[in-house]
Amino acid sequence: MVGEEYGRTPAWQSNPEAKTQFMIASPCEFIDLPQSLLEPILVRRATSDGWEVRYNTKFVKYKRDSSQGPFYTEVLDESLNQSFTIKSKYLFGCDGAGSRVVKQLDLPLNKNPPQGHAMNIVVNADLAPFMGNRKGFLHWVVQTEKDCPLWARMTAARMIRPWHEWMFIIIMPQTTEELAALPSDEEFLSYMSKWIGDDSIPIKILSKSKWRVNDTVATRYDDGSRRIFGLGDAVHRHPPNNGLGSNTCIQDAYNLAWKVAYVEKGLAHESLLDSYSAERQPIGQRLVKKSNTTVANMFKIWQAMGVLLDDVKDRRAHFDELMAPTETGKKRDEKGSALDWHWEEYVKNLQRSTYPGHRLPHAELFHRISNKAQISTIDLAGHGAFCIITGIGGDSWKVAAKVISARLGIPVNAYSIGWKQDWEDLTGDWSRLREIEEDGCLLCRPDRTIAWRSMEMRDDATECLLDVVKTILGINESSLTNGGGEIAPLTNEATKDTSLTNGAVEDALLANGGAEDISLANDGSKVTPSTNGGNADTPSTNGVVDDTPQTNKPIDEKSLANGGIEHTSSTNGKTKNTLLLNGGTEHASLTNGGAEAMPLTDGGKEKTSSAIEEKDRICTILG
Repeated sequence: MVGEEYGRTPAWQSNPEAKTQFMIASPCEFIDLPQSLLEPILVRRATSDGWEVRYNTKFVKYKRDSSQGPFYTEVLDESLNQSFTIKSKYLFGCDGAGSRVVKQLDLPLNKNPPQGHAMNIVVNADLAPFMGNRKGFLHWVVQTEKDCPLWARMTAARMIRPWHEWMFIIIMPQTTEELAALPSDEEFLSYMSKWIGDDSIPIKILSKSKWRVNDTVATRYDDGSRRIFGLGDAVHRHPPNNGLGSNTCIQDAYNLAWKVAYVEKGLAHESLLDSYSAERQPIGQRLVKKSNTTVANMFKIWQAMGVLLDDVKDRRAHFDELMAPTETGKKRDEKGSALDWHWEEYVKNLQRSTYPGHRLPHAELFHRISNKAQISTIDLAGHGAFCIITGIGGDSWKVAAKVISARLGIPVNAYSIGWKQDWEDLTGDWSRLREIEEDGCLLCRPDRTIAWRSMEMRDDATECLLDVVKTILGINESSLTNGGGEIAPLTNEATKDTSLTNGAVEDALLANGGAEDISLANDGSKVTPSTNGGNADTPSTNGVVDDTPQTNKPIDEKSLANGGIEHTSSTNGKTKNTLLLNGGTEHASLTNGGAEAMPLTDGGKEKTSSAIEEKDRICTILG
């Protein structure tokens, strides 16, 4: 890390072009937040919303008498050596790549041979004196000229806390079994000093973990019963390359949670839950392919550098030849820039649109004469409610929103943007983005995804919009179980949203076909998919339009403290929910945040059993 530098790549906000795209994509600033810091924020928010969080609690098995019957989930409190049973209507398997929930559910998995195996080694080592002009999120270190085993010739040093906590990542090709038996701490420390380039730096190993470079995706994320679902790494298993793992996991939950809430409140037909797998599975499938392709390409780079050669003399000779001004080098340059060299194409630039299926684009809005702060269009939508956005001459759409809210009992917020409207577009950004006439209409689902749009005012605005919303939710008014006729509050105090898509109906004819895969940028950023020169097409099957994740940001819009990413804590404000965290980073100060104390039995050593049964309880198994 203090040796000769061969190259560097600007990442995320350090890339001027990417930084500009971040600014136009979201009102939020970029943050690189490791799981050890993100998890306490999520747990704190979950417990404050009524969730019961249990650490060191292991999923054992579940049983149910019928596809629509309740789940009886047996879990083991490993701290107390006590098992108990949770009765729930739903079961969410978020328990990682070794998911026991998915295994018992027997979801079909599309498995390719693993790309290899890997290790994460978290250490405490003060590297601040060496950073200087080499500050970075990720440092790739190669040992081409030193006699060392293959696993020690290439590593990535991932900064966790500047600049004293690091994670060294070792990824081995699938052709080797060198890490089958773990090296000793002494061996690791010896090679870490070489990776750092200074033997005088004290290094303390904090943790070690071994994992496989998986290439696996579930072909569907549920069993069709609309009661049990797989989320996150449980259904898409891949290496961390491109940095999209946690983002995709969070967006899985963001997609599903509001739908469950609407169904349980009687605001939607349970067929809405079918859209979860239809929308999220293609994205997980594309992610698994992309991240594994990146690993394969990484090994090609090591091979080209001679790192994989067995003899240290051969490695040195190869590397010397690469550095020399030779005719062979010129030919390599010519080959690299040849017209017949085709890189796999991924959309790298943000594509903003209000075409149904896209996320609502960000634009800053203002009050001309007011002490109110400016607001993003993103913050107008969401908050558990549908949202109507119109402009000058669009009052009939706002009237329609009130009628629909009263008829269907769902929360619908409505805003007009323009001169002397609810919010003003002083910069002109929204007028350039909206793609509709001022008196047109955008309908956003609770996930901030454009569900439908009308290019201009319609004579049948109320009837049309009512039909659209009913189609999205799969309902007719006679089937509503929420009492009907009650005007839902047109405020932001509705159920918090945690989803990313749902069915959509567009004014224009939607194409047939499956859900659209999300495109992943080569720099590890997440972008909105687009084809045909930026005019995004959004295939739809049976009224389900694919979601389009927001931007290149690892963390979704708005900070976690203000509701940008939230778990839906309950479906009717009465049920009690449980999050089971198995093997995560333990935060002792958080374990009592709403968690029920388990009685100690025989000093906590003897395995005992008890039962907890609560009607319609949601049980979420986390890895």
